[in-house]
Amino acid sequence: LDFVEKNIHYNGLLSIHLKLSSDSIIEQIDELLENLKGRNLKVKLSHLKISGAQDKHIFETIVEKIETARHQGMKIWFDVYPYNTLWQGISQYLPGWIKISGRKHLLAELKDQQNRKKVLEFLHNSKTDLQNLIIASTSNNLNILGKKLSQLAKDLDVTTEEAILILAEQNDEEILVFDE
Repeated sequence: LDFVEKNIHYNGLLSIHLKLSSDSIIEQIDELLENLKGRNLKVKLSHLKISGAQDKHIFETIVEKIETARHQGMKIWFDVYPYNTLWQGISQYLPGWIKISGRKHLLAELKDQQNRKKVLEFLHNSKTDLQNLIIASTSNNLNILGKKLSQLAKDLDVTTEEAILILAEQNDEEILVFDE
């Protein structure tokens, strides 16, 4: 932020896009607000999104934190993700630690049965309704477009969580899904 602060001219605005995980979004907001203290920056949180009725309280908490920061003199705003369906890569549903070092790392970690079990547990405990994710795009000629993950899992005779890992392992390119 020091670099940005020194180089913003002409009434500029810093637009920030947070990570997609609603599990850590409050911590991300807290970190951002802490880093903005005492800085003369105009900041916009771009496409703020919280999915699921169970997380409505998270959005209310974020709005309260931003309003408090604005009352303390920070120049911060946000816009919201205006759609009720997300289109994103299936890897977004995997835990950060398994995908942070790239595809080779992800594949190696999934071969380790203990790590695979951790990832399956993470997916099982996800707030996202994984069964109803719809496969929207793949770069391979797979006959799975338009299928819900629950149907793919049934076709493969595995759990929905295991189907996600199979897709991640067998496809070099990203598979995109619709998430309502």
